Amino acid sequence: MQNWVTVFGTPITITTDRGAQFESELFNSLAKLLGSNRTRCTAYYPQANGMVERFRRQLNAALISHSDPSQLTKFLILVMLGIQTTVKTDSLCSTELVFGITLRPPGEFINPHTDIKTRFRNLCRPTTGPNV
Repeated sequence: MQNWVTVFGTPITITTDRGAQFESELFNSLAKLLGSNRTRCTAYYPQANGMVERFRRQLNAALISHSDPSQLTKFLILVMLGIQTTVKTDSLCSTELVFGITLRPPGEFINPHTDIKTRFRNLCRPTTGPNV
C-alpha cells in the first residue's frame, strides 16, 4: 500500500464488488485510514465498474491470444507493457496520462532500420483540415 500511495496518492473513492476480501474488517479499516469513500457494485452487474471491466476484457483478450495457457504469467509483463504503451483515441497512452511520460519499449521490438518511428508519429499527429 505504501508504494501505491507514494506513486498515485490516496484514492478518493474505492469501487469494489461485495467479495469477502473487500468486506473484511482489514479492508474497511484500511479504507477508513486512507480517508477513502467506498462504492460497492454487485457481482451480478459488473458493468457498474465499467473501467475495470474494460481493462479486464482487454487483458484477458491479450493473454488468451497466447497459445500456451501454462505460460500466461510469463507473457503478463509484455502484455502490460503493450497495454500501457498503446495509443488511445486521444493520441496519448496510459503512462502519458498518469505520469506525463512515454514508456520506451525494449529496443529489440523495433528494427532501427525502419521508418516506424516516423510513421507512428504521423499516425498519432492530429489531422486538421477542411476534409476532417
